[in-house]
Amino acid sequence: MTADEYGADLSAFLNEYLARNATTSAPTVDQGRAFQRGLFEAGLAGPSWPAQYGGAGLPSETQRVFDTVTAAYPVPVADLTLSLRVCGPAVMEFGDEEQKARHLAATLRGDHVWCQLWSEPEAGSDLAGVRTSAAPTPDGGWLVRGQKVWTSGAHYADFGLLLCRTDPSAAKHSGLSMLIVDMRLPGVTVRPLRQMTGEEHFNEVFLDDVRLPAGSLLGRAGQGWQITTWMMSRERVSVGLGMRTANTLSWADVREVAERSGRASEPAVRHRLVELHIRQRAAELLGARLSQEMERGVGNPLLGSAAKVVEAAVIRESAELAVELLGNRATAWSTGERDGTVAGAVLMCPGFAIGGGTDDIQLNTLGEHVLGLPREPRPDDPGRRSTTGRGAGQS
Repeated sequence: MTADEYGADLSAFLNEYLARNATTSAPTVDQGRAFQRGLFEAGLAGPSWPAQYGGAGLPSETQRVFDTVTAAYPVPVADLTLSLRVCGPAVMEFGDEEQKARHLAATLRGDHVWCQLWSEPEAGSDLAGVRTSAAPTPDGGWLVRGQKVWTSGAHYADFGLLLCRTDPSAAKHSGLSMLIVDMRLPGVTVRPLRQMTGEEHFNEVFLDDVRLPAGSLLGRAGQGWQITTWMMSRERVSVGLGMRTANTLSWADVREVAERSGRASEPAVRHRLVELHIRQRAAELLGARLSQEMERGVGNPLLGSAAKVVEAAVIRESAELAVELLGNRATAWSTGERDGTVAGAVLMCPGFAIGGGTDDIQLNTLGEHVLGLPREPRPDDPGRRSTTGRGAGQS
């Protein structure tokens, strides 16, 4: 099958499937699972995944065809993005054959949905400082104790990839390992965190003497940080590509707001709309380019931070322009009026600059490791100058 033939088959599937399953409400994870199952059964899921794991087995460039075609349709897979773009590929890259056989086809079919059990109350930006511990058991398994927080999708996930400390005597980055956790095991407690939008997308997860079976270790013991950085590069590109939800506004949404408010003909508004369109298109193209490079195994993985920062900025600018255009109607509306979606977008947009790594952390990463700028000075840095600005003596 050529890339063009794949694209034609995918378009035909989407037209038929979405016509039969049209909905006006925000997509649910169950709808995402059902859609992914239909895609899998049609032989169209995972275009670049190997056929032995349920994929189409096509060249990596076909993923771009998939992204381009699906971008024009309201596909309900946002809740599966992490599973399909990050966690599944991590199992494919670092897992053993038994783990691949158990999880990959099931993930591609939508039966296994994943979360990342990474951040902790005292280990967010400094992720290598995680304290959740895992000790080996006589049967080859692991005994896990600890707490995670801000875990996206943990309340509906079937499995999680747990970054934990397996060697407390080793250096901070060297004593970490990655474990596969069945989220239904005894001792795993998930508590959703309510956001100011009223939704519950993030969670805190408690792991109280959770016994993992043999075969739960992904990769080698002590390889956790290597796997984490590999996943981070994919996560940030994937987040940049899949950030938008029912609570975000596209350029077309903002243009509609301008028309409904009677301001679409104002020169200043038209100028702002053009600027927003250019920024959104640039963000899309950057994400597409980095995704292609990632699929081919080339390029700088740290540039995933750029995709995330740029897309978060576009989401914020879209919400800000919409609320400027609506004025008071953005903060008070009648039930059923569409103006309420603008309020939802305004409340949601700050989270995009925090989740997956704050903008400040991402910009530091880009500055120090991509542009080669001096590192951010630390308070205990002996070269730090006592001024109100940044110290100039950092190395």
